[in-house]
Amino acid sequence: MDLRTAPLAPPAASLAASSTGAPAASLAAAPDDSLEYDGSYSGWLCTMAELLNLRFHAGLPEERLPGVCRPGQQTDLFGSRVPVDNDPDRAERCYQRLLARLGSDCLERLQQAWASDLGAANGLSLDSALARVLRLAWAEGATALQRLDAPAVIVVQKAITRSCRELNLFKGISRFAELVDGSLYADIQPACDVIGWLAEHFAARFPGQRWILHDSGRGRACLHQPGQALAFLEGFSVNPQDLRHSAGELVIQELWRQYFDTITIAERANPRCQRSFLPLKHRYNLPEFNAVKGGQAD
Repeated sequence: MDLRTAPLAPPAASLAASSTGAPAASLAAAPDDSLEYDGSYSGWLCTMAELLNLRFHAGLPEERLPGVCRPGQQTDLFGSRVPVDNDPDRAERCYQRLLARLGSDCLERLQQAWASDLGAANGLSLDSALARVLRLAWAEGATALQRLDAPAVIVVQKAITRSCRELNLFKGISRFAELVDGSLYADIQPACDVIGWLAEHFAARFPGQRWILHDSGRGRACLHQPGQALAFLEGFSVNPQDLRHSAGELVIQELWRQYFDTITIAERANPRCQRSFLPLKHRYNLPEFNAVKGGQAD
């Protein structure tokens, strides 16, 4: 996924001056302090630029580098939070430098880890573990992700696994519904921030159709128009009752529910087993488990 156009990374991202753009923003951060960014991917890249400058240009030893956190995240009891500005231009420069040094595969793996819902593991927060792995990769190259002797790498690999599993799950259970104007709409609520990869998947599957993929939990959406680049929208919301399904969509949903009920063998019903394969939290947008959401066709 192109991080510069994905919703996780608004156009722009980088390292400071020689390595990442400008000299580190003179952040007087102590080891117990944490660099706090706004939770966006471009904000994270700006924070990585600061840390790489502190480590490789200011010469700060690894053990004296500050941690990394997002708003609301718990940090060291005796440390303070040092805010890092989200500078899209700097983030773009950081992205390009990392891309040249680490390669697209390694950089995408790091983004997959960042997109995970993993909070902490092995005594490390995900953001702090990512920062350590990125510094390791900057020094050793992309093979740093194979250093399973490093606790931070193990945390990052766990995060990557969670994101990839969530992505594969939603490739299968995302349901598009046809609206009266002929466009398609899908509501998803993944635990991990995978809408960018999902959008690329569905753009390849439905290249000739207009659709919206809506991560309602995060207020993000991706708009696909045939022959145009994917458009990512922030702060997107829609009232399900305002969605007007086409007559054909309502027929298809009802036929699917009938099929689902008909093939069921009542004597072998096992709700607990069914929930182990498809948890209740993922059934909100599946017609076989729910009545039609939204308005009916006029």
